[in-house]
Amino acid sequence: MERIVAVCLSRESRIPQVGAAHHGSAAALPFPDKHFDAVVIDPPYADNVPYADLSDFFYVWLRRTVGDLYPEAFGTPLVPKDEEAVVNPARFGGRKEGERIAQAHYQRLMQQSFEEIYRVLKPEGMAVVMFTHRSTAAWESLIRSLLDAGLYPTASWPVHTEMEASTHQRGKGAIQSTILMACRRRPENAGVGWYAQVRAELERVVPERLREFWQAGIRGADFFISAIGPAVGVFGRYRKVMRPDGVEVTVGDLLEETRAIVTAFALEQLGLARLDKPTRFYVLYRWAYGGEELSFDEANKLAKSVGADLDELAAEHRLIERKGERVRVPIFAKRLGSEAFLKALQTAFDEGRLGQMAEIDHVHLLLHLWSKSDVEALAAVLGRAGVLAEEHPLWRTAQALLEVEQSAGGEVAEEATALAQLLGSKRSLLRGVAAVQDSGRQFRLFG
Repeated sequence: MERIVAVCLSRESRIPQVGAAHHGSAAALPFPDKHFDAVVIDPPYADNVPYADLSDFFYVWLRRTVGDLYPEAFGTPLVPKDEEAVVNPARFGGRKEGERIAQAHYQRLMQQSFEEIYRVLKPEGMAVVMFTHRSTAAWESLIRSLLDAGLYPTASWPVHTEMEASTHQRGKGAIQSTILMACRRRPENAGVGWYAQVRAELERVVPERLREFWQAGIRGADFFISAIGPAVGVFGRYRKVMRPDGVEVTVGDLLEETRAIVTAFALEQLGLARLDKPTRFYVLYRWAYGGEELSFDEANKLAKSVGADLDELAAEHRLIERKGERVRVPIFAKRLGSEAFLKALQTAFDEGRLGQMAEIDHVHLLLHLWSKSDVEALAAVLGRAGVLAEEHPLWRTAQALLEVEQSAGGEVAEEATALAQLLGSKRSLLRGVAAVQDSGRQFRLFG
């Protein structure tokens, strides 16, 4: 192996010309039109890293040691920040207005940079763009800038690049894959696409690529973003995409459509396409983000992809804990800590309506009673819910949830442990259902 590496390095390092580094702005390149065969860029990932602020630490020492050798690179006391292409609301006063200005600032500079790439790229040339971000808003900004500049991806691949233990990502449900998009110049005579036609093409092309990504072992949040490249490849071939009523389809609309396709595909692969909306949301959240928190906007987009409403999931199902603009999905122990939810479950049990409740309610109720070692109440709940055989779909849901959660850490791992124990005892629990039903006993499930 070492010999092969040495041979490859020796061969690839024989470059017939000397490279050159240019210090300047990507939004104003000092090169002639249609000059390059390829441009490869790894642009700033929106608000992920404050690059210039971090660079100040090294800049002040480099300026003292080599500043006289490279005066053009060290002409300011600190790293210049006014035209840095990052989303940093603090530079614009913070809060919502600062966020709005920072987003617009980032998109402006990104679009100018992509327009310059379009200008210096040969008609048959290729631009390779690397990008990774969990936020749909960040992707929307990047894609809008790319498409408005006249570039679109013709191929894309997710590549595992990020450290799972990275300190700036830990606790944020971050993704580990970078999406590499090979982009071409969109033909100047590109036509208008119609929504029905483009949507049909999305529903054909995106699942084909998703099968490749699934077989490659890509899962969770990475799987959601892996679909963005193929989707934009379809969308970006057109100068614009229109609905029959004359309204233009936005990049945001495209990403919502793509998320719905990914959601349906993932649920099908997990064997859970039949699930009710709250349970689909819960399983997909755990699958993509484990026990991490999300922004309200991002969680709401996930909810919409399964046809649910986040406020409804919070108010009626107690599936959401919200603090400001951040949300978290609680495990069974915290969810059943709500007196209102316990009362709703007891009422449904007493009135014989357990079978009408979401499957995640059934699973969490069973886990709660299992944790209390209340085997008789467990058997009573199984009987009232109509779970009378090992082949009942509820057990398949519980098994799928276990497979999703068993790789997670923190408190989600506690739920996975309880699930494994419950599933291991389902045969003996089911044997007790008939006895409990014959007794005619009334149960208080809580307290």
